[in-house]
Amino acid sequence: MKVKLNSKQYDFLKEYLATERADLFEYFKKNDNLSFEINEDVAVELRDWAGEKLQKEGFDINYQPNEKGKILEEFEDLLFE
Repeated sequence: MKVKLNSKQYDFLKEYLATERADLFEYFKKNDNLSFEINEDVAVELRDWAGEKLQKEGFDINYQPNEKGKILEEFEDLLFE
């Protein structure tokens, strides 16, 4: 599966995924076009990580996605394509 990130998504993963799940961040070594190849097993683990983080930190007090939540939702969408 090919995943194409924008710079905001990459920076988010670098800040959070790299510290929380360095083993998964290894698949996202920076390159010029921010396009990465991952297998389905890795995609499942990433979706699980993103979904859990979204539930814990991705919503404001009115249950609307906050800035983190918006990026996590975008990332999850990329992993389901």
